[in-house]
Amino acid sequence: MQNAKQITLAILVLAVALLIYFLPTILARKKPFVLKLFLLNLFAGFTIIGWVAVLIWALKKPKKISAVQANINANTLSELEKLNVLTKQGVLTPDEFDQQKAKILGNQSNSITVSEATKKKLQIISALVMLFVMLICLTFVVFIIPKYIYGEEATARRFLNSLQAGGLDSSLTHTNYITQTSQSIFPQIIRYKVQTVQKTNNNQYIIFAYINGRNSKGAWLSQKVGLVVQKNYDEYKIIDTYNLLIIHDGKIIFPNTATDLQKTEALKNLPNNLQIIDWDYRLNNGNAQGTGVIKNNANYPVKFIEAEIKYTNQNNRVIKANKIYVVDDSALNPGESRGFNSYIPNCANCNNANIYLLNNNN
Repeated sequence: MQNAKQITLAILVLAVALLIYFLPTILARKKPFVLKLFLLNLFAGFTIIGWVAVLIWALKKPKKISAVQANINANTLSELEKLNVLTKQGVLTPDEFDQQKAKILGNQSNSITVSEATKKKLQIISALVMLFVMLICLTFVVFIIPKYIYGEEATARRFLNSLQAGGLDSSLTHTNYITQTSQSIFPQIIRYKVQTVQKTNNNQYIIFAYINGRNSKGAWLSQKVGLVVQKNYDEYKIIDTYNLLIIHDGKIIFPNTATDLQKTEALKNLPNNLQIIDWDYRLNNGNAQGTGVIKNNANYPVKFIEAEIKYTNQNNRVIKANKIYVVDDSALNPGESRGFNSYIPNCANCNNANIYLLNNNN
């Protein structure tokens, strides 16, 4: 809604600006020199001196024909009329008429006579040129200025440009971000280039950029990341990121919308969000067979979840241990439960079996 109001206001401002800019052309629209005036208005009107000069030209009244010029024009018309009569009487041939006419006019007129059809074509061309200029101005006002001069993206660019190539790490450390996530940052950032800016609310937006750098082995890397920036008055702070931290998230299937903080929090809480229920085992001919159900209480699907089963004897001493996948490569969705089985041979002395989920952050 706010963007629609801004666009409407920008269009109104543009319309008024164009009206003022082409005011000299509008005032001179019925004058014979309107085409020349329009071109001058178009290409020189952006300067104050040029606009004033064109305006003065548009307001200038045509000179009155002097008495001498009027007398000359009358004599010329009279002579031409005589030649026309002589031609009709057959005294002069058409070629002789043209020759005498040229002598009377004395080839004094160097101006080009423009037909009405040509004038209409020139007017159409002028209108198309003006429309093209209006579209360029509209694009500039609606898209270019907000984006690169005073808009949020311009602010984002200034914010990123204020950080040196290696300053992003220190900036995040200063805001306790690295300590909070306990993750390592994209190594050796050399430069970044802003792609888009997505505004989430009045004081927060996400800067998407391509970061170029080198890894620990010196290989050149390029990655699209996002920086969630919070604005408090004139202070800007990075509060979250996308794909900037090196996160080992093979156990959790994260959507593209998950931030680095959300990923870190999910990995940290993963063991507490997975629950083994209905675990049981029995001995069969000296072999231990176990069955159980695992439930995913996390907010994201999980896979490759491991558990360790420890078998103890009557003295509660561990005599065998076995690791199994309670969730394989088939993802277990949030809120979903799934059964699993375990088997260990030669466990005749097994008196009890306890199952433990492994720390899947490793």
